[in-house]
Amino acid sequence: MDADSALAEGAEIRIMSFNLLCELWNDKPPIEGRDTRAMAIFTYYAPDVVGIQEVSDKWYSALDNCFGGLYAFTDRKTERNATNFSTLIYNTEKVKLLDHGTQVFSKGNDPRLRLVTYGVFEKLDSGKRFIVVTTHWDLGSNPQYQQVHSDEMADICLSLGKKYNLPVITTGDYNSKESSSYITNFLAKTGYIDSKYTAAEVKHDCKTYPDLGVHVSTAKAECIDHIFASPDVEFLFYNVEVSDVATDTSDHNPIYADLRLK
Repeated sequence: MDADSALAEGAEIRIMSFNLLCELWNDKPPIEGRDTRAMAIFTYYAPDVVGIQEVSDKWYSALDNCFGGLYAFTDRKTERNATNFSTLIYNTEKVKLLDHGTQVFSKGNDPRLRLVTYGVFEKLDSGKRFIVVTTHWDLGSNPQYQQVHSDEMADICLSLGKKYNLPVITTGDYNSKESSSYITNFLAKTGYIDSKYTAAEVKHDCKTYPDLGVHVSTAKAECIDHIFASPDVEFLFYNVEVSDVATDTSDHNPIYADLRLK
């Protein structure tokens, strides 16, 4: 791995986002071998919660075999009882799941992917509570859907924060760079902050979506995978994991952020 596994000084929580690359798409590789590499990343960095995207039925089965009780899923199915390709996993040794659910966007090219999954968590060591939301917005070739996802996700996140009166952290493959109108709209509507631009320390702030097996440049660049949070969260560290393990797992690099709750 390319960074120290320890939490940043003063941090309480580590959140990760990782698009695993579904094997069902045209000419995509099988998950055998990629599942154990993904688990190696989860084990090394030990995030409290991970938003994962493109989780097919085979990915669920493979990760079940890897987790060994260390991690668990929140929602394997959407509210429409389809496989949830955009879900959360959580570290059972660090947090307890208090509530969870899904909401499919009103428009999108595939309701298995284009949705929001949320979990309400409590830290086992401190009792502090927080919400994590993950998503996978539509492709950039469908801008009309991205606008819908930006607006609807903002409303969902604000509603969750109000309902539980807790900080909200979001993860996901947004298929939109941070300078896009869809991201700026989401941040403006919610008042959320971007971990990449507000963290006290940043190791890599590079592109997050190379081809499988191709090393991404670590030069500063915009990305499409993001971790945002409500203003009652302080980001202390941000990184794009660019090791060989990550490169050989997916066509997205995992990103993670260490934070504390204000």
